[in-house]
Amino acid sequence: AAGGLVVCAVAGGYLLRSRDEQRVQRPKPAVAVDPSTLTSERDVQWLSTAIERGQLDDAAEKYDLAAQLAQSAGAPARASVAHSAGALVLALRGKLDDAKKQLSAAEATQGGDPSAAAYLDMATAEVSLASGALDEAIARSTRCAKAFATISAELAATCHELHGNAAADAGDLAAARAAYNEGLAVQPSEARSITLRLALVGLD
Repeated sequence: AAGGLVVCAVAGGYLLRSRDEQRVQRPKPAVAVDPSTLTSERDVQWLSTAIERGQLDDAAEKYDLAAQLAQSAGAPARASVAHSAGALVLALRGKLDDAKKQLSAAEATQGGDPSAAAYLDMATAEVSLASGALDEAIARSTRCAKAFATISAELAATCHELHGNAAADAGDLAAARAAYNEGLAVQPSEARSITLRLALVGLD
């Protein structure tokens, strides 16, 4: 009986290992990503939802792939936007070294495009805030809020929120309050509005 159990265990282990090897060797299906939509309202909403739900690893993977696709398509500005969005979510994830690498890639491919420059400022503000470089975070978030004012209300509000967070960390509560209120004034999404209102309550 004992010998029979040993034989069954060995055979079962072999079958399980074979299945695992087949699973590992099977190629992953390609993820459908359109890097041309990175600055559209739909994709901005996707980024905001991913951040709100904490799906940061998925978002980082998406933007890394989007950057590769944009570069392959000869669209450096779109690649820069994707790198910046990736740097933003990596900073939120706490992976600052990886985020800084993405920032370098974003800067190298920006090419003076207004949307790419705004995304780069927003991502740099987030990385600077996470690194404790508050002056840089305030300067970059102020700049991206102005740039996004005519591009995306949601991202403009995000930049105002970043400004408020950096100002609050620096101890300037009046500036933080003004930044949060400016974020609310641009009529962002309901979720962003709630975040800004909670930030104001935190100051109180």
